[in-house]
Amino acid sequence: MEGTTISFRQQGSGALAIFLHGFGPDSRMWLNQLQGLDDQRWCVAPDLRAHGQSAPAVDPVHSPELLADDIAEMIVGLGAHVADLVGFSMGGYVALALLERHPALVRSVVLADTKATADSEEVRRGRDAGIAALLDGGRTLFAGGLIPNFVTADADPHVIGAVRTMIESTPYETLVADLRGMRDRPDRTRVLEGLAVPCLAIVGEKDVLTPPSDAAWIAEHAPATTVVEVAGAGHMSPMEQPSAVSGAIKAFWEAG
Repeated sequence: MEGTTISFRQQGSGALAIFLHGFGPDSRMWLNQLQGLDDQRWCVAPDLRAHGQSAPAVDPVHSPELLADDIAEMIVGLGAHVADLVGFSMGGYVALALLERHPALVRSVVLADTKATADSEEVRRGRDAGIAALLDGGRTLFAGGLIPNFVTADADPHVIGAVRTMIESTPYETLVADLRGMRDRPDRTRVLEGLAVPCLAIVGEKDVLTPPSDAAWIAEHAPATTVVEVAGAGHMSPMEQPSAVSGAIKAFWEAG
């Protein structure tokens, strides 16, 4: 965590589980899981570098490698030396980078509403357009543009409000650094192919950003992977259908 300090929420006791949030949200997206799984694990949800309550940082790019190294240092610093990872969206990119760079620290991995492949050129251009839109129109308009892709059309307004609160409270420079890091990340399919720990892929059935086909890709390249498709959920499945997601993670941990 060189150059910054990482804040985190924690609940429960026992074996360590690290919950990695996605782009836009922060550790608050995992509040339901911290409460629902605290009888299973010592659940720790960090605010990734320069997010949430973590200290501001000056990095112009938040590469998955940089963020993964932060989490590796956190695992060791907490005295656990090994952890179950739960990575959502951008947090899934961080989990895959951690598996590549620090495999001995990972006991199992849950990849939720994420993918292993790199961005296409079209998506890369979209990241750059997103940066321009954010800086031109501000976080409120930016968050409004994300919501239709983050949640289903009939999502609970309370969930929509929570998502908007997190996005609109994230520093502009943090959002820019995140978008650059996601834009430039490499394909990590080979990490899946060499995966030596249990893996669960969770995906909202209505996820338009990382659809069920991306979860199927994960399972195809990491054959021991279990796939759970969450009914009634879009991209933000841990927030839209928290009980279903927590239940899938609990069953996965118990089976492992």
